[in-house]
This record gives sequence, structure tokens and C-alpha cells, in this order.
Amino acid sequence: MEIEKGLVDFGIKVLTDYNTINIGENIQEEIKKNIQNVNKILLITSQNSEKSEWIENELEIAKSLNKQILPVIFDDVMPSKLLTGIKYIKLKEINSDTLYPIYLSIKKQYNITN
Repeated sequence: MEIEKGLVDFGIKVLTDYNTINIGENIQEEIKKNIQNVNKILLITSQNSEKSEWIENELEIAKSLNKQILPVIFDDVMPSKLLTGIKYIKLKEINSDTLYPIYLSIKKQYNITN
């Protein structure tokens, strides 16, 4: 089960680059717009994402906009220095059981009653 599907199954709206950025749009500008339009950022860091320059960029944008960041560390990756002082969840695998604490955290912070 991938993270996006699992969160959607729990009723959480998920925005990703491939479902919010259209062909021909400026990726950097669209990411910034998307971050500006949300209250919280679920930042997922894995071995794959660690190779991407976008994760650090998105994290810097979110911090500059004072967005609350909910970090999820996956694949035994070291957290970014930008996450210093922020509590994170560390996962070894993705399934409904491991996604449940993330769902509970989001549910609690948004007062979701379902």
C-alpha cells in the first residue's frame, strides 16, 4: 500500500505534484502555491526522496511560510537538519497499521470526527 492511497483511504485529502501540477507549468511556482494553500505539510522522506532536490526545497518553502510540518521518515533515512526540533514518525514499512498513527495525528489536529 502506498502512502497516498492509504491516507486517501482514511479520508485525508492528498496533494502531490502529479495531481496538482499540469504539463507546462512552472514546478517551483506551483509547489509554492500548493504549500501556501494548505495548513499542514506531510513531509515524507525516504531513500528515493533523499536523492531529490525537491524535498529540501519544499521543506524550506514550508518553513519560510510558517507551515506546520508533519515529518514521516522512511527507509532508515536521517532526518534533514531543517527538521531539527520537530517530532517525526519513523516507519519501516507502509501499510494501514503504520499509517494509522499519521492519520490519528492529522485527525486530532483538524478535529476530524469520522
